[in-house]
This record gives sequence, C-alpha cells and structure tokens, in this order.
Amino acid sequence: MPGHWLYLDGHPAIHLNIVERQNDFPQGMLNHAAFAFFDRDDAIKRATATGFRIEHDQIPGAGIGQIFVYGPEGIRIELQYRQ
Repeated sequence: MPGHWLYLDGHPAIHLNIVERQNDFPQGMLNHAAFAFFDRDDAIKRATATGFRIEHDQIPGAGIGQIFVYGPEGIRIELQYRQ
C-alpha cells in the first residue's frame, strides 16, 4: 500500500496513506484516522454516546474488527480491535 508508516517502539503506530481520488473523497484533506484499542464493548459504548453515525466492519482474514465513527466535519475515525 502506498504511503508511509510511523513506528513507536518498533511497532507500526500511524499509517499515512496517499491516494488520488476525484469524486468520492470527503471534505477536506483527510480521509480518516485509525486507532487500535483493547476493550471492544467500552469503545462501542463511547462511540455510540457521541450521537454520530457509526458502522461496524472487519478486515477479511485478519481477525481485526473495525468501528467507524463519522464526525460532522466529514472525517471518519476508524477504531480497530482483535476479534
């Protein structure tokens, strides 16, 4: 995947992905930010409490679940957890 990884203590922490799109990109320069967490139930509870739209998904074959939270400014926050 194009882009760059930033590492923290030898572990990938932030992925900067550069893509070219013309029609389906949200407002602004940033598509989304992703974060990993450990307590799935707490993360879902907190994401739901924001009142913003949330979606659930998974990365096929990776054993990683995803929660996407869509903010009012058009930025999507991705929360990942091990299934």
